[in-house]
Amino acid sequence: MEMSLDTIYLLGYSFGGRVALTFSNLYPDSVTHLILESASLGIQQVSEKESRLSHDRQLAEKIREEGMATFVDYWQQLPLFASQLFLTEQVREKEILRKKRQNKEAMALAIEYGSVATQRNFFGHPLLKDLSVTYIAGKLDSKYASLAKKLAKETRIDTILVDNAGHCVHLEKPEFFQEILYAILEEKTVVIQSVQSSTYDLELISPFVTSYGQTYQKTSDIFIVTDTNGFQGYGELLSFETPDYIEET
Repeated sequence: MEMSLDTIYLLGYSFGGRVALTFSNLYPDSVTHLILESASLGIQQVSEKESRLSHDRQLAEKIREEGMATFVDYWQQLPLFASQLFLTEQVREKEILRKKRQNKEAMALAIEYGSVATQRNFFGHPLLKDLSVTYIAGKLDSKYASLAKKLAKETRIDTILVDNAGHCVHLEKPEFFQEILYAILEEKTVVIQSVQSSTYDLELISPFVTSYGQTYQKTSDIFIVTDTNGFQGYGELLSFETPDYIEET
């Protein structure tokens, strides 16, 4: 089917995210915005690539020999999908059944030849500097949450960490995931109208004792941020006034 689209918003999850990255690299002028969900950007170390490729080839053979049902049962037990235990049994069973119906040879080929070890490493690649990119990960997925934090710190990529979600954010938090996509498609941004701050003194239940002496009360700041739609967010500055051992001071 030909859709005759000049440019697209491209979304890829996990393996599909790597496919989306490769497509964007080949056809950067065709992608308006790239959205990656729990997707690897590649492997840097040669030794790690070799180890991963060997592992994926063994996994592909396991699928060919034992079939999809055995593979899916093994796959679902990985820590990567532990957070899906919080889903309803009906949703989990539907997802597992869908996976078991996949063609075993197609899956084996995808794992073997589509291994992340065969992919270009896109971390630091010019594509991610020139293209508009959003990276989404669940906070319960330690591997990809760490990657999201690294991207937020070292690149200009917009990153979103979703509470109470693991590797498959769109399955575990579908409504919130849809809201993220809607905001991207509609180019929704938060416009700050005002920021208010107030200071208060909090009496401590017991003195805070350090080598500097004793502290009997703590001065804190509360901030209220209001956007142009009237929504408000609250934040508190928790550090002490004087230099102590707390790194936020």
